[in-house]
Amino acid sequence: MPARPARPARPRILHLDGELDTVLALRVDDGLITGIYAVRNPEKLSHMERETILSR
Repeated sequence: MPARPARPARPRILHLDGELDTVLALRVDDGLITGIYAVRNPEKLSHMERETILSR
């Protein structure tokens, strides 16, 4: 069976005491977790609570 390409899983957003605390994402290669990514820096998370409009 050919290996499936790596793809990120949908991020998980964790709240602590009602506040955004952590965003987690997993990298999955051929059905195996090969990376765990976590962001806890409040400055980097500040945009997660609002909608971002994308355009070309």
